[in-house]
Amino acid sequence: MEEEKKGHHFLWLKILISLILIITLCYTCARYVGTTGINVNEYNVINSKVPSSFYGYTIAHLSDIHYGEITNKEELTNIIKKLNKSKPNIVIISGDLLDKDIQYTDKDIIDISDTLNLINSNYKYIITGDHDYKREEFKQIIDKTDFKLLDNTYEIIYNNDYEAILIGGLSTRNDKIDIEEKIMNIDKAISTNETKYNILIMHEPSLSKKINVDNYNLLLAGHTHKGQINIPGIRQLLIPEKDNEYIDTYYKIKKTDLYISSGIGTNNIKLRLFNKPSFNLYRILYK
Repeated sequence: MEEEKKGHHFLWLKILISLILIITLCYTCARYVGTTGINVNEYNVINSKVPSSFYGYTIAHLSDIHYGEITNKEELTNIIKKLNKSKPNIVIISGDLLDKDIQYTDKDIIDISDTLNLINSNYKYIITGDHDYKREEFKQIIDKTDFKLLDNTYEIIYNNDYEAILIGGLSTRNDKIDIEEKIMNIDKAISTNETKYNILIMHEPSLSKKINVDNYNLLLAGHTHKGQINIPGIRQLLIPEKDNEYIDTYYKIKKTDLYISSGIGTNNIKLRLFNKPSFNLYRILYK
């Protein structure tokens, strides 16, 4: 009887030690392996509206860098080196370049600006994320780079002065500006210009519910990080409440494509599991 009790105690001790080891291993992987390196997720975006002169154009989509949380100058430089190897025609950052909990120094501002200026692309666009909102450092960085801030505005791109596409952007919902007011000038430009293919950048994917998606062929967003911890049932808990239904990379809304970047940095917890830092590379094609 006594030996049987000892056997049970020994069994529970082995189970406890195994659980501790598993938790320790998962934490180590999520903190020190899952948050480093960079994956490139490539997607063919096929739409009959793509102008022939833009066939094969590539768009590199970065988001949620949260500089200083886990992403430093060396890591950002390595990411941009990998990005440059893909030779994107257009580069987009869909918000949260900065992190609200980090106090940035003048050196940080110079480091971020200098590193972003290493990007080789003819067209570079950025919008404000909720962590960038009301940050003077964000404005200073934009002024020191050749990124164009697309908050509630747009740009029309011509290729060989033949056909055009439109790229618009929305600021974060944290600014409390009414969505109809934000998008009014962009929608007006679409109705008065002969752009066949229209792209809209937003930080929070849930903003797609408040716009006329029929005006747009491609929506690009970030914000959710896909939960950072890519385990069903857990990642949903880590996605911002207003956007917690957006747990995947791709959604079809009527005839419009919505892609969400899982991002580069972390927020709240410095962990990523089965969800390495990444950027998306879209190749726009027509049928």
